[in-house]
Amino acid sequence: MNQMDQTPPDPEAERKRIIKGRNNALALLLFALVVLFFFITISKRVG
Repeated sequence: MNQMDQTPPDPEAERKRIIKGRNNALALLLFALVVLFFFITISKRVG
């Protein structure tokens, strides 16, 4: 099976896949910031 045998990807499905990936990246970034602020707060209270 070569590249020409496959049907072209659905543009709507491709768009949803890109948006889902972007949302996952933003959620991960937000979670990382929350964890960072948590550790900064803990270190200020302890130190």
